[in-house]
Amino acid sequence: ITTRGCPFQCAYCSKDVFKDNFRSKSPKVVCDEIEELIKKYNAQEIHFYDDDFTINMARTEEICDEILRREFKIVWSCTTRVDLVNEKLLKKMKTAGCWLIAYGVESGNQEVLNGINKRFTVDRVISSFQLTKKAGILTLGYFMAGLPGETEETLRETLALAKKISPDFVSWGILVVYPGSRLFKFIQ
Repeated sequence: ITTRGCPFQCAYCSKDVFKDNFRSKSPKVVCDEIEELIKKYNAQEIHFYDDDFTINMARTEEICDEILRREFKIVWSCTTRVDLVNEKLLKKMKTAGCWLIAYGVESGNQEVLNGINKRFTVDRVISSFQLTKKAGILTLGYFMAGLPGETEETLRETLALAKKISPDFVSWGILVVYPGSRLFKFIQ
């Protein structure tokens, strides 16, 4: 975990622990920890469990540069948002050993996405998956059923989007309304 907190306001998310305050470790500290994992535990793969690993794209590039400078022989994966990547960053991530990015897609219907305050478009989902695949990085798409405003038709749209973006891995979940989330406050 290289960061804590998330400034985004997705309606289903509970921020009881880390809140909105975003804090991050420096690229040097992140790579010092990677080096320790390699030397002490013979780690061969790392997953960055940050909510949004690429939230600061310049910082992510610096981490990639440091991984390359230190010549780590390790592969890694991360989770982020579709609106927090670009072609240049994805190429650098691939060069630095990234093999998989998990994206929270949630829905294929724009009104449903707007209703949970995702702040990105279905078109952005499509383009980010295309760019990620072009960079040679595998994708995992997180999808959710039971979001506010969802109907059989919007769920069909989500299924159609999943087929269109064709993630290498898929994870489906059912909405759970967590205490402390905006949705929890809304339904009380």
